[in-house]
Amino acid sequence: MDARVETAEQASPAFTSLVPDSKRRMLVFLILLMGMFMATLDNQIVSTALPTIVGEFGALERFGWVGSAYLLATSAVMPVYGKLGDLFGRKYVIMTAIFIFTLGSLVCGLAVSMNTLIAARVLQGLGGGGIMVSLFSINADLFEPRVRARYQSYSSLVLMASGAIGPTLGGALSDLFGWRSIFLVNLPVGIAVLIGMAILLPYRRPTRRPKIDYAGALLLAGAVSSVVLWADSSEIFGSLIAKESLAVVLFGAVSLIAWIMVERRAPEPIVPLGLFRNPTVSFLLIISLTSGAVGIGSVNYVALFLQTTTGLSPSLAGLLFIALTAVSPWGR
Repeated sequence: MDARVETAEQASPAFTSLVPDSKRRMLVFLILLMGMFMATLDNQIVSTALPTIVGEFGALERFGWVGSAYLLATSAVMPVYGKLGDLFGRKYVIMTAIFIFTLGSLVCGLAVSMNTLIAARVLQGLGGGGIMVSLFSINADLFEPRVRARYQSYSSLVLMASGAIGPTLGGALSDLFGWRSIFLVNLPVGIAVLIGMAILLPYRRPTRRPKIDYAGALLLAGAVSSVVLWADSSEIFGSLIAKESLAVVLFGAVSLIAWIMVERRAPEPIVPLGLFRNPTVSFLLIISLTSGAVGIGSVNYVALFLQTTTGLSPSLAGLLFIALTAVSPWGR
């Protein structure tokens, strides 16, 4: 760790790092980044292998759910993991998330049908969401506020790297070892991260007992789930305006209204409504939602198009996404 970091931390005596030793702290941070890379990589790695998966299982109408199920579960549990970390301690929460993700990866690799693969992806997402949230929470315990933003930016670089490497790695593994390898490769990585966290990350007993907003978390999950379900309702129900699709929209609207009412009265809301009064936050949410829908949502269909209409192999299709990821920051 460089001298500037040490100086900054010495300037804030009120802050006590979870890992006082600088070398051990950086090792813990690198292990955390490895876990985050593993979790975020699964957003993209499956895209170039999807045509191969569809070729084995069929069920083309449900192929989009292999990616959507992971994102849905990840989004639904993210707000809860932060509170669980406050309640039980960051170490045990992130270790639980890593275990769930690794177990989900094993089940994905052993899937016998499209339905079981989708269910396993949900299990993966339940762990992946906890890994991403816990990493940022642990960073706050590791690094003094003046230098924390620098290390958070390194985490953002990992997100970009996973987007560039994911499709290429997925295509290469699918070509060389079969599509199941894209999930089974997580097993040694997940076990290594789990062991590293168990040995190197100290346990800090929580100093307060937060009140978890379970009702708000469930209602928010229902509202988010309805958006994802409605987006795929043309494949599931035949049309975006079918009766079932409109029922999904109604359910989401009711969940959203109920969530707002619950958050107004909750002593510790899962998402403080005051954040939305800030126009910058609201604008950022809109931009993030739009860019995520286009960037993440299109990758599966582009990969399918490249392989089914142009005859590209999964590896070559994945290589094209490197250029897409490289130019995307310039378009922002």
